[in-house]
Amino acid sequence: MPRYLSRTPLILAALIGAAFLIMRGISPQFVRGTDTFTHPYILFTSLLVGAGVCWLVFIPLFKRSSFNTPSWLWGLFAVGIAFRAILFGSTPIYEDDWNRYLWDGLVTTQGENPYVYPPDVTYAVRPDAPQAIRDLQALSVAHDALTAKVNNPHLTTIYPPLAVGVFAVAAKIAPANLDALRLLYLMVDVLSFFLLLKALQAYGRPRHWALLYWLNPLLIYSVYNVAHMDILIVPFLLLALITVKTRPFWAGAMLGLAAAVKFWPLLLGPVLLRHYRNKPLVFIGAGALAGLVCLILTLPLLLELRVDSGFVAYSQDWVRSSFLFPYLASGLGVFLENGDAAARIFVASLLTLLSFGLAFKPNMEEARLPASLLGLTLALYLISPTGYPWYTIWFLAFLPFVPLYGAALLTVMVGLYYVRYALGERDIYDVYTYGLVPLQFGLPMLVLGYEAWRSKRTHHV
Repeated sequence: MPRYLSRTPLILAALIGAAFLIMRGISPQFVRGTDTFTHPYILFTSLLVGAGVCWLVFIPLFKRSSFNTPSWLWGLFAVGIAFRAILFGSTPIYEDDWNRYLWDGLVTTQGENPYVYPPDVTYAVRPDAPQAIRDLQALSVAHDALTAKVNNPHLTTIYPPLAVGVFAVAAKIAPANLDALRLLYLMVDVLSFFLLLKALQAYGRPRHWALLYWLNPLLIYSVYNVAHMDILIVPFLLLALITVKTRPFWAGAMLGLAAAVKFWPLLLGPVLLRHYRNKPLVFIGAGALAGLVCLILTLPLLLELRVDSGFVAYSQDWVRSSFLFPYLASGLGVFLENGDAAARIFVASLLTLLSFGLAFKPNMEEARLPASLLGLTLALYLISPTGYPWYTIWFLAFLPFVPLYGAALLTVMVGLYYVRYALGERDIYDVYTYGLVPLQFGLPMLVLGYEAWRSKRTHHV
């Protein structure tokens, strides 16, 4: 291997590590309640996107067999651990969902139900209020008025019970301590890496491609700075992918556990089980098991679906940083009274049809299963009402099986999301909505389209 190639991964890793060190250094400047326009948001966004560009270079490098060695695999695994360690103790930049996680964990460890009382019940508690509410107020006060920092405090938690259970474990380790939650995430993340190695081997892919997941800057920032919980889905998805070859009912159970963290993985069921479509009892039974596991584990949330339910509000009203969905809702709104609701129904129907279409597509090799799961999850992300950057973790678990440049570029471009706060504070949010959002999603979609066209052309030739 040429010397310049052997040095390139080390240079890229050094640049990404430097970006994280600078992020860690500037993170205290993003103080909640201060003028967002005074924050170093341009520097931060440049660091995040720049680190992503460096990470993109790993794709052509890793496609060379010369990097498929234990020394590179474990050396860069250690580098990824170091990247994550840098962000422990850092101040979360912009995002504040973690306050809800900490509160949900505290409430659960106190034996209360986070789906019953929204955080704002602790704001002005009357002396004759139920004991549970007075206890929650005391809990909030004991932890630096935590409920005052929770976003959408008028709503109960949106997060299904399996995720809340992880928050509760973190609260048991160290109440209202973000690093305790980060530590649990790290354990899940390391487990996911080793499962990914096994899954790649099972589907005939080079094991070192797991590093594309492991070194992704957006994932590392999203999980270890702002502590988003989507990482909890990954090991269950990978376990489902590993076990489906020989144990479809185990795969169904794993998919049900993933859906008990967030509901969307149920969409993957028909595709995941497609090689059993000629065995209806197995196909339907394993799919039903996934639904049953999800149902049992999410009952505490489903039994409390009221007007103040965070899950109800999210599923009915939430639209954030989405590229295609607003145009779809506007178009349907010309013909229907509630274009937004119609668009949600359309998207759900389209994704369901796509899932069953992929499941029953003839002549699909077993080795192509991860590619189908990647495509379906990408479609979900691209047409969803919410296009949050951390949702890219959903398809990052499948990206190493099919390292598409368009999908990889998407995890880089969505980093531009973080200028929206400053633009909104200066009443120029349209610059983000009509300028940056099309750039974030449009350019990767063009690359994905080109890759699909080239693949089809090559196949026909």
